[in-house]
Amino acid sequence: MIKPISAFSSTFGLRATLCVVAVLISLSSWAQMDLSCGSLNNAYGPFDYTNPTDYQTKLKIVEDNHFDRGVENLRGHARKPHQLTGDIDYTLRAFPNHHKALYTVIKYDTSKNPKHRQALPRTAECYFQRAMTFRPRDGNVHLLYGLYKTRTNNYEDAKIHFIEAERLLPNSAEVQYNIGLVLAKNKEYDEAYSHAVKAYQMGYPLPGLRNILQRAGKWPDSAN
Repeated sequence: MIKPISAFSSTFGLRATLCVVAVLISLSSWAQMDLSCGSLNNAYGPFDYTNPTDYQTKLKIVEDNHFDRGVENLRGHARKPHQLTGDIDYTLRAFPNHHKALYTVIKYDTSKNPKHRQALPRTAECYFQRAMTFRPRDGNVHLLYGLYKTRTNNYEDAKIHFIEAERLLPNSAEVQYNIGLVLAKNKEYDEAYSHAVKAYQMGYPLPGLRNILQRAGKWPDSAN
């Protein structure tokens, strides 16, 4: 059994505190969303992806018509495959914090496939700003935004949103794993190890972070 590390280094503790302060400052700016991202008002919605009533009574009609597996996987809707970007946009206007649709935005925006290069109606940054303005306490939105920032090599911004996700989702192995990854990319291996231990104790299945730490000589043999 791997024992959890209960405290970060003082250096990371200060950095984490500064990151949390940055998040709190950012919360006020999210409440004043860039007007170029468009109003949250919508003919249908906006509805909350994390609200059980909205999820059960409003989501199906949106997904049936605008977010089937084809849209989720960037192929386009079965009935209208050439309207992929419009369907993604409609889904996120009706449900601004739709987690799967936000992940689809990440895949679309960072895809290397030329056929996915038609611009979305809004930037990825706008979709995340709208989601955070709509539901700033949705930890999965911060997790997803951190993933987007990681994929676009903005590791300091990613760390800010992963830390906020950890505050909102303290028992998430996914969050612990991704904080560990971004710390490892910054070669902050001791702190990355702390999060890796937590993630694997929570049952996270992917070995990637452990492999990175092993290659860096930062994963003790006794922890295998």
